[in-house]
Amino acid sequence: MLRRYRLALALWICGVVMVFAAFISASIVRRGIPAYESSTQAYSTQSESLPLPIPLLILDSGVLVANSLSLELARRSSRAAAGLPAGSKPRTIYWETYAAIALTLAFLSRQTMCWRLLQAQGQTISTGARSAFFYLLTGAHAAQIIAGLVALGWIGARQSRWTAARRYIAIDLATWYFAAMTVLWICLLLFLMFG
Repeated sequence: MLRRYRLALALWICGVVMVFAAFISASIVRRGIPAYESSTQAYSTQSESLPLPIPLLILDSGVLVANSLSLELARRSSRAAAGLPAGSKPRTIYWETYAAIALTLAFLSRQTMCWRLLQAQGQTISTGARSAFFYLLTGAHAAQIIAGLVALGWIGARQSRWTAARRYIAIDLATWYFAAMTVLWICLLLFLMFG
């Protein structure tokens, strides 16, 4: 049963990665297209700069890595409980799941801080192509994190009522999902910093 769920999750993650690959390739193609500058009334191929808050983005990466580690601890604990003999009393609440929820909320709030910091510097979605793609990439990633947060909230609210095997399946899938979103975030961050 777990294999089928993992396969479905892998297909979902492949679709998400393909969407982000399309966004990144569109960003690369857009950089090669000359932009019309109304001040000089000429076309320019010079790439505009985007002052990214690098320390804040790196800290966001650390929060996502900590989130994945917390879920991995919950996954290992739930796997051990799923292997207990019948009649034993497994732990019914996995606090690591609630820690992962808190870390996910911390990531989203720090991401909002990053967007507000850029807006305070005058870098909005309509400022230029580079800032528009920054908001598109980070916003689409935040939407995926929100979807994961909803799943984590559901797991956190229901985990005490589930059997050990069902709890393990749910936590296992959440762990794989957030690990994939963490790797995707690091790839996006590297692209935004060096691309």
